[in-house]
Amino acid sequence: MHTLLSKFFKGKWASFKPDNRGNFIMIAAIAFPIVIFTIGSAIDYANFRLASRSVQSALDQAGFAATRAITVEDLTVEQAADIAREQLMLNIANVSFIDVQAIGDSLRLDQNVGAGTLTAIADVQTPTLFAAIFGHDNISATLEATNQIQSLEISFVLDNTGSMNNSIAGANDGSGERIDALREAMENAIDLLLPAAQVNDNRVRASIVPYSDGVNLGAFYEAAVGPDAPDLGSNCVTEREGVNVVSDLEPNINQEVTLYETDIALTSDRCVRATLLPLTDDRDELLESVNNLETRGFTAGHNGITWGINTLSGNWQSFWPDEARPAQYLTSNVRKILVVMTDGQFNTSYFDDDVATGDNRNTSDAIDSSNELTREFCDLAKDPSRGVVVYTVTLGSNGAAQNLMAECATSSETAIVATSAEALDEAFEQIVIEARTPLLTK
Repeated sequence: MHTLLSKFFKGKWASFKPDNRGNFIMIAAIAFPIVIFTIGSAIDYANFRLASRSVQSALDQAGFAATRAITVEDLTVEQAADIAREQLMLNIANVSFIDVQAIGDSLRLDQNVGAGTLTAIADVQTPTLFAAIFGHDNISATLEATNQIQSLEISFVLDNTGSMNNSIAGANDGSGERIDALREAMENAIDLLLPAAQVNDNRVRASIVPYSDGVNLGAFYEAAVGPDAPDLGSNCVTEREGVNVVSDLEPNINQEVTLYETDIALTSDRCVRATLLPLTDDRDELLESVNNLETRGFTAGHNGITWGINTLSGNWQSFWPDEARPAQYLTSNVRKILVVMTDGQFNTSYFDDDVATGDNRNTSDAIDSSNELTREFCDLAKDPSRGVVVYTVTLGSNGAAQNLMAECATSSETAIVATSAEALDEAFEQIVIEARTPLLTK
């Protein structure tokens, strides 16, 4: 009986199982559009990715061209945008699936003055082949390429000693050929750094540090030596004494070991007349400083180097006026360059000098001391923690000066020897062009 009932219920239950015949067609009808959409979308997206990579590469180049136009050629952002747009459209002319004109029209430049960056932005859009069936007509994105608008701080440490009143060939004829050549070379360098028609926005600044027996600080003299320094009728300073002699520590009137020294020998007839000019973007002020260069005295070149470093030092934030304050060391978009120019051997030093004897000029001890301090100050500038590039320019054929300047320079490529007025002009031109080469950061 049990067996008969079991068979009965099994038969009835089986009658309730669904009929699967025809389900494949229904499933296929539903799945087919999804499969087509998925495959088509993948193809559309692959086309978009291929096109956008090409546009991104072209945008990188366009952004770099715009940055160079602003940094090197001193063009406005609007003028740079025209250059970038032309470059962009030229480089995407043969790219498939894009509207070249539309992308070119979409290009814009975003300048962030605070961060020192220039961003080129463009919109890319590609039409769809498969997804359009389902109402998705295109794929679009906004692309960016960011470059740094490089700022430059450059200090020119310039020989104003008596020998600069001679001919470049070496004759002591009082022709002033050397100082005249220096003035002309510096005027041309300033024209390259700060063209008259440019918009600079404090992006390129230069300082000028004339030196001979010392460095004339002008209005900055008391802040450097303190109120108790002797009045010698000049504002020239010498080295610091003590533990901070080779350092770029900022002077503090409450700490004697941070103050600079002067010397009873540095009277007005030995003090270089042209005063130090801290960092500025005022081309007229720079040109006036160059015009005031005047020869006198012996060669305490290491003191000039000291103050060249000080005008660039990130540790001197409160010493200089606001507009002359250097950026902190290793600021990513700021290049710091020190240019040291001389026509002869450094031969004057006051470090540990016995002022009663006055034996601080052109003696073997004075030469050795000045040369050694020069090496130490140049090493200070070149220390990786500061990131200063040191160029040196030796005018004439003095072998001792050339050797010392070669040691001072960052590399053999930045140690330049000029044996004519034309070569001196070319040396400063080379330095300025290399200094202003923009840095691509993306």
